[in-house]
Amino acid sequence: MLKLSDAKQNKLIYVISIMYASVYLAKLNYGALAVEIIKEMGCSKSAAGLVGSFFFFSYGVGQVVNGFLAKYMNEKYFMTAALFGSALCNLAMCFAPNIGVMKYIWFVNGIVMSPLWCNVVKVQGKYISEKNMPKSLSLVGLTTPFGTAINYGLCAVIILFVNWRVSFYIAAALMTFMAILWYFTLNDIEHSAEGVVAVTGKMDEKTDDKSDGAKAKIPTAVLTGLIIMFAAGGFTQFAREGMNAWVPSILYEVYDMPTTLSVALTLLLPLVSALSNFSLVVIERKCKDFLLISVLFVGLASLSMAILLMCYPLNSAVITLTCFIIVSMCCAAIANITTNHIPLFYRDRFDTGSMAGIGQGACYVGSTLSTFTLGYVADKGGWYNVFLVLGAVIIFSCVMCVAAKIFTREHHHRHPRYKFH
Repeated sequence: MLKLSDAKQNKLIYVISIMYASVYLAKLNYGALAVEIIKEMGCSKSAAGLVGSFFFFSYGVGQVVNGFLAKYMNEKYFMTAALFGSALCNLAMCFAPNIGVMKYIWFVNGIVMSPLWCNVVKVQGKYISEKNMPKSLSLVGLTTPFGTAINYGLCAVIILFVNWRVSFYIAAALMTFMAILWYFTLNDIEHSAEGVVAVTGKMDEKTDDKSDGAKAKIPTAVLTGLIIMFAAGGFTQFAREGMNAWVPSILYEVYDMPTTLSVALTLLLPLVSALSNFSLVVIERKCKDFLLISVLFVGLASLSMAILLMCYPLNSAVITLTCFIIVSMCCAAIANITTNHIPLFYRDRFDTGSMAGIGQGACYVGSTLSTFTLGYVADKGGWYNVFLVLGAVIIFSCVMCVAAKIFTREHHHRHPRYKFH
């Protein structure tokens, strides 16, 4: 890692957090506005859901590709270009004449945004010390719930007072500002680097004699467990993105809530999901086995979906929303573990950017299938069948997390822990 003063590291952590939280306004605004767009465009739910699926497909595939290429990227230039590109895509959405054109614009938005996350994790591993890593993990982990909450809150206000297109104008302006902020911040950080030092730790001491800083070999059982864990991340994000996209429509159609209120209440999902980040940091201080923690979180999500299905005949919006909030919180924890904690935990054995890209890509495979699939199920079979699909996906995710834990049980506890755990 490159040695920086604590002040410079803190500056970088804050800029990363602000920048990445802002990104959610440029990639989730379509989902928050879907109800209004469906009304104006006169399209089906499956057609509207396909726009989100196009985004998540290009974003997810791009995550994997960019993950492998991350070590060759200049994070300053690539991320600046990505933010500018997203600004142009959001601006183009304001002038899209129909849902078909939106689909392709949002597909391009997914491509241009895909280098962001792997480079965020790469920058953390490159510039943030072990002492400041807990702070970085906590704040960056909060970007998803708070960015999502700000997006839905802003969209609710926009729907209430002005046209939905204003949201895309705001996102375009914000991404332009963030691109400029990121460029000059990284420029300052690069010039402030005080030299190159090796990351110290037990694993490094054991591998000092290896030529060219070779990565330590990882047991096949552990690698299998990590692959299963990434797959579980994909399934949980299928559920999470499906809820983010369709909860406003569920509240609007099933419980007869006004559009503005249904979007505003959806704010509770990401806001409460922020608790998963705090609870994850606290739990990991007591139990350093993130695979066991994953089993506990997905187990709680499975229980919540079971309660939701049993209580569905009561037609209670409170029970439905409460269960969705708990499931969303648990899925957010799995996403954080898969895309941030695992890559940094195994940074002595894998390239951090590549691991982050693969983890994020796996999550967005689930996101890709989510909006269209659930929209299609809602069109053909109603919202109860959507609940059944979500329940099955969550329970299967729990089974996969248990399998990942079983595969790694003989090796995971022997891995040297980084101090930030």
